[in-house]
Amino acid sequence: MKKVQFGIKTKLYLTYITGLIITIILMATVGYIAHGSRLTSGNIDASTRDRMNYNFQFWGLNSVEEAGRSLNQAANALRKKGDNNFMITSAFWEAADKSFRPQISLVVFKNDVPFYISKKLPEDIDLEIFPKYGEMDSYPNEVLFEKYETTIQRQLDYYSVNGDKVAAFILLGTASHADRLFVIILNNILVFMVLSTIVMGIISWFVVRSITVPLDTLIEATNEVRRGNLEYEVEVTSKDKIGELSEAFEAMRIQLIRNEKIRDEYETSRRQMISSISHDLRTPVTAIKLHAEGILDGVAGSPEKMSRYLKSMSSNAQVVDHLLKELTLFSNLDSERESFQFSTVKLSRFLQDLKDEWEYDYSDKQVQFVLSGHCENEQVALDVIHFRRVMVNVVENAVKYVDKRPLIITLSTLEIENGVRLIISDNGNGVEEAHLEAIFSRFHRIDTARQSSVPGSGLGLSIAKQIVLKHHGRIWAENSDRGGLTICIDLPSLKEAKHEENTDS
Repeated sequence: MKKVQFGIKTKLYLTYITGLIITIILMATVGYIAHGSRLTSGNIDASTRDRMNYNFQFWGLNSVEEAGRSLNQAANALRKKGDNNFMITSAFWEAADKSFRPQISLVVFKNDVPFYISKKLPEDIDLEIFPKYGEMDSYPNEVLFEKYETTIQRQLDYYSVNGDKVAAFILLGTASHADRLFVIILNNILVFMVLSTIVMGIISWFVVRSITVPLDTLIEATNEVRRGNLEYEVEVTSKDKIGELSEAFEAMRIQLIRNEKIRDEYETSRRQMISSISHDLRTPVTAIKLHAEGILDGVAGSPEKMSRYLKSMSSNAQVVDHLLKELTLFSNLDSERESFQFSTVKLSRFLQDLKDEWEYDYSDKQVQFVLSGHCENEQVALDVIHFRRVMVNVVENAVKYVDKRPLIITLSTLEIENGVRLIISDNGNGVEEAHLEAIFSRFHRIDTARQSSVPGSGLGLSIAKQIVLKHHGRIWAENSDRGGLTICIDLPSLKEAKHEENTDS
């Protein structure tokens, strides 16, 4: 058998309706207890036909007003049927009396002589104190209440067909003090339940709306996001679980927008990288191809020409090899497949060795290197091979993009809290502020106009940043006061680096 499934809105409405029905049932029960039930024909002596004839006239009497009104209606109905002697028939009054609620009773006088006395009244009730026929305003209620705990509520005067004066008195008996208090309490409970039902109904409606409306909004927003509309914003209007769900949805939507932006940027950078790499590879590959064809065609007829061709092929092959190595290193760093071997290094000695090497390598490019500002505590944990790649990429970037000659590159260190700061500055023209953070992004190249003439993939500084992060450091760029670009690298002290390595492991 398939289990019936209800949605949350249906469950909320069913809960509200069920609570309302239960409250109404409780109200009806309290009202029944407080005010009694309507008496049926079971209260009438079935053995007396006259009583049965009169009984239907008094069906459902439950108040003094209804008792008086029903007596008149019964009298008129019986007259229309041709029964003109009912007023002087005790069965009529007995049937009426038994049809009334327990606290309502009858006393009937014919020609000022007691004719019918309800058995609900005390046997010793003083009939002499009752008003006479026609004395409708002189009710002796105080005497009756003090002695017999009952009061006269109505006096109905009739003339029979025989000319008899019939005076019928409807009396309302009062219960004991405890009974009266009980009824008062039940009445108050009934009133409270009516008011609370109304209030709770209104509150429940707003509660249901406060749940279903945000859920409908979230469903609509989810459908919009599924269709690709990430600009559909959900307003958070509460601090409850629904509000938390809305906040979570908004956070997801914003993150999706960011991811889409990153994906678009990555795709743009990837296309740019492919274009740059293709161009950078095309030139040396074309040169190698042409020189190889020249050798095969016999163009390099002399040993000197053959040597020039081979040197050119070797030089272009090195360019291709450098680009491929850079791409491989970037891929390994990006996928975290590159391994690092750290050792304790004295930073000043490391920089001095780099300076000596670079002065030889860049001797023909009018590049000068200056060491300054060494700090006392300069021992750091480095992977020498990878960190050398950081320094080489930073310096090569400066040599490529700074036109000023002689180019002066200054290397200095500064002691900072919990570490050492390495500063690489040049005397160029700096970089626009908008590009300072972007130069470390993958595939980013600032001078797009020079991409055709300056070889490179735009991965150098991105690789440097990833390597520095692996050293638990930080790298950033800023323009110096003298106009050049400054690359700053913060490295943790030896103690801090070991602590961070232990934490990572």
